[in-house]
Amino acid sequence: MKPVLIKQSEIDERIIIVSINRTEKLNSIHLELLESLQSELERINKVQHIKAVILTSESLKAFSTGIDVHFVKELANKEEVANFFYKLAHLFETVQQLRVPTIAAVNGYAFGAGADLALACDLRIANEVASFRFPGPQFGVVLGIQRLISEVGGSTARTLTLMNKLIDSKEALHDGVVHEVVSSANCLRRAEEWAKHLIEMPSFAKETIRNMCNRVERDLLMQDPCELAKKSILAVDFNEAFEQYVARIKK
Repeated sequence: MKPVLIKQSEIDERIIIVSINRTEKLNSIHLELLESLQSELERINKVQHIKAVILTSESLKAFSTGIDVHFVKELANKEEVANFFYKLAHLFETVQQLRVPTIAAVNGYAFGAGADLALACDLRIANEVASFRFPGPQFGVVLGIQRLISEVGGSTARTLTLMNKLIDSKEALHDGVVHEVVSSANCLRRAEEWAKHLIEMPSFAKETIRNMCNRVERDLLMQDPCELAKKSILAVDFNEAFEQYVARIKK
């Protein structure tokens, strides 16, 4: 029997919790997990009584440590890698463009694609032991950069991505990567409180603000973020760059 990679629960019929459940691999993202989450979000988007989505993890150690290194290394060629990252970027776009507000409740590690997944949400709450890193550019991947710039500004985005800087929850709050830091015991509960607040807001104001913020991000770089992710892979000797990066982080 296949493991359940995505769990779902409801606070009430209007608020749904989507929880990543690949805990033995710290929720690292391979194709099956990506497609499961994509399918679940597309299904949710069609359910009219749902008014807010909380995205979180079954693990207290990790929201997601990013791409599954072993999965990516086993892909047959650079085109397959590029298509995988295209699908990842499309997943983030799906999160951002959901018809309802989204809240990320981030436990522990949020690295690479995991951090990008959290950033795709409208609002982000982290527990006190959360940490963030954006290592993709170190092996040639341009993924989620427009969104990061929009959220934290160009100067901070350059530091986080070019220097592969690891930041803790306090730095993440200061930089704008998250909007609030709470104890591990309160992270999901706080996200639920925010969701209940959001569903009571007038719809026109709420939707207008979300659309305006998303439009500002789009204007930062006039390129499709999915195509940008794919092009970044095809522009480098990915296997060599990826192997060198993995070797460095294992030291």
